[in-house]
Amino acid sequence: MAVWIIRAGRMGENEEFALNECVYSIGFSQERSVADFSDYESLRDYIHRQSDEWSLQQASSRASQLWRFVHDMQIGEMIVLPRKRHRVIAVGRITGNYVYNADESQAPLPHTRKVEWLIDDVPRANFDQDLKHSFTSQLTVSQVRKDNAETRILQVVNAYLGDEQMTEPIPHVSSSEDLDDEAVEVNLEETINDRILERIRQRYHGHELETLVDEILKSEGYATLKTEAGPDGGADILAGSGALGFDSPKLCVQVKSGATNVGIGDYDRLQGTLDAFNADYGLLVSSTGFTQVVIRENRRRFFKIRLWGPDELVQKLLETYDRLPQSIRANIPLENRLVWMGSDE
Repeated sequence: MAVWIIRAGRMGENEEFALNECVYSIGFSQERSVADFSDYESLRDYIHRQSDEWSLQQASSRASQLWRFVHDMQIGEMIVLPRKRHRVIAVGRITGNYVYNADESQAPLPHTRKVEWLIDDVPRANFDQDLKHSFTSQLTVSQVRKDNAETRILQVVNAYLGDEQMTEPIPHVSSSEDLDDEAVEVNLEETINDRILERIRQRYHGHELETLVDEILKSEGYATLKTEAGPDGGADILAGSGALGFDSPKLCVQVKSGATNVGIGDYDRLQGTLDAFNADYGLLVSSTGFTQVVIRENRRRFFKIRLWGPDELVQKLLETYDRLPQSIRANIPLENRLVWMGSDE
């Protein structure tokens, strides 16, 4: 089945309505129903005549998205909503046919379809690079054209929910087609950060990721003790403030770089380790992310444990980059971040 990407306002202003009311709605050509038009060309010409400010190309883009929304998107197909305000992804299924609602008191936008949302808060960083590139499309309606897209998205959803039955990654073949012909206009910052994250995952896994986190903590003024590879009693890094590391805050750090999201078991073990090392706080780092259970539990333990997922890891790298060792900067050269747009080297 096809997988569709949708937007809910330029600044995400219609996201809450879409999620709370289980509908997706768009605002193009507000005066008439798309059902009034017999073909795409007549809809395009009508939109073009509506405003002197729209070029024929702009009218064609709007008409194409509306036409697909009404005629191409089928009941049962997957719908993906990248949420602008939270850097998370909502995933659902189309459950209703097109409805035109001229009464703005009933809906903020007139063209609507019913949606059953499966989940509304999967971290964007949990998805493969090619899928995330699709998610950066700025079109209101676009289609994901990737290998096994639906199955892979469901796999991410299940892993985030803690479903252990789907933990092995589904292979896909990257190619130049990963850059969708419809996704030319993308969010530049998100795309660059995605590529930086991929480099981190390629170059820093296992004990190497511990080294990266250790250097980031040192650059922030911590004195650290990194354990040797192997059994570590629940701590990969111990970090303390002050010249000798004797001052608070004292951190007990656990670093994970496996292929699956970190679950509640690892989270609870870190919680139990704090007293053993006389630490004030815990820091759990994962280059792949956390299950929904961990994220929700961490809201209750906010003042005791911090989570660094993929987004936080990239952000910390950027914040401390100039103070990191040359060996790390050579592995992740960021002097000109625009190079990350066109190369995985």
